[in-house]
Amino acid sequence: MSARAGTPRGEATVRGNDFLIVDNDTLRATASPSFTVLADGGALHYSGDVTIPELKITLSELPPNAIDISSDTVLVEVREESDKPLSLLERATQKGITGELVLALGDEASIEGFGIDTRLDGRLRLERGQNQSNLAYGELSLSEGTYTLCGQSLAIRQGRFVFLGALDNPGIDVRAVREINEQTVGVQMGGTLKNMNSTLFSSPNLSETDILAMLATGRPFASIGQRDQGALLGTLASLGLERNSGLTNQIRSSLGLDELAIDTKDTLNNSVLTVGKYLTPNLFARYGVGIFDNSSKVNLDYTLNDRLKLKAESGTQQSVDLVYSVEK
Repeated sequence: MSARAGTPRGEATVRGNDFLIVDNDTLRATASPSFTVLADGGALHYSGDVTIPELKITLSELPPNAIDISSDTVLVEVREESDKPLSLLERATQKGITGELVLALGDEASIEGFGIDTRLDGRLRLERGQNQSNLAYGELSLSEGTYTLCGQSLAIRQGRFVFLGALDNPGIDVRAVREINEQTVGVQMGGTLKNMNSTLFSSPNLSETDILAMLATGRPFASIGQRDQGALLGTLASLGLERNSGLTNQIRSSLGLDELAIDTKDTLNNSVLTVGKYLTPNLFARYGVGIFDNSSKVNLDYTLNDRLKLKAESGTQQSVDLVYSVEK
């Protein structure tokens, strides 16, 4: 390493074999790197390969980066002025860090959590450009995997994550099936991680309500009882099928409900499944339960007359309100 005009200049090679880089409750990984690092005129550039012989991802809760930051959020970087001389690394990276790495997964790569238990395979090309953005290109495939949905195990027949730039929003192509006697029912998940969509399929052909019921309970819709309704609604929510208004309306009508909705609110963690029904012409009961937590609440709306309504809520907060409406 040498210096020119006050900035370091030089080249280094990094090599290793199957050494542990992280080991905690969520992630365990080993790496075998082989890449070079070039420092020149205040810019740092790296290139090469990294093999990950062992990768085990265990998720027990939604990771923080699964929560979207609002599109109108502005990030402001504040730098404090200092008379302290820049370190060697700071001088070497004044003009930024760029590079390209090929990341290849080994034979012991897997992910487990939120019902998914599968091996991972594939490779990604990771790039860091002049604008300091991190990009990824390539595919990771899922093999020998299962997807547990409301207590029922589905086999992952095909699955892959496709990276076309955005590291945190890959394309999704997953097909999971459940075989019951001579009937095959399943779900095809597509879109992207941040905007996933699901479609149902079966062989021989069944109605969407029957497919959903068989995925959730193993029985057609006409055969399920009241105890199975929670599993049915949970499956609907988990697969994001509430966007299919036709299917949602069929289930709402078949279960005798007046309201069936899933509100994702501001973050995925706060998603709530809500069902409601008129108990009398003047009394409406609504029950909401968190999809990813144990929160729940009950609301009762009682209409006294055209302008006066009594509202009661029981959950994390208890309240009773008398609402008077005036038409303008």
